[in-house]
Amino acid sequence: MTLSSHDPLNLARLAMIAIADKQGRHTAAYDVRERSFLTDYVIIATGQNAPHLKALFTEIRLRLKELGMPCFRKCGDPDSGWIMADYFDIVIHLFLPETREYYALDELLHDAPKIG
Repeated sequence: MTLSSHDPLNLARLAMIAIADKQGRHTAAYDVRERSFLTDYVIIATGQNAPHLKALFTEIRLRLKELGMPCFRKCGDPDSGWIMADYFDIVIHLFLPETREYYALDELLHDAPKIG
């Protein structure tokens, strides 16, 4: 069975593959459909430094753009330690380790089902 390239779960998995291919760390993806009316999936990943965050975001953006899915909104920048990319059905948070620990989004979402 082939999933549509615009299926939110498939898009989330493709974003996770892009993160893995660029050596993103500690990637977690949460199904928030039962908790949020704003998005279906939240992905959180850690980069090693500011240039790595930029590379992670660029890789995700290019791969999803190939499928006709441009980034609706991007907030933050590599030097801030946090980039958020909004693709409507998926929201991606890329953090430096200390920023991820500080904002603790994983703790906020701990009871949401994880996807793989």
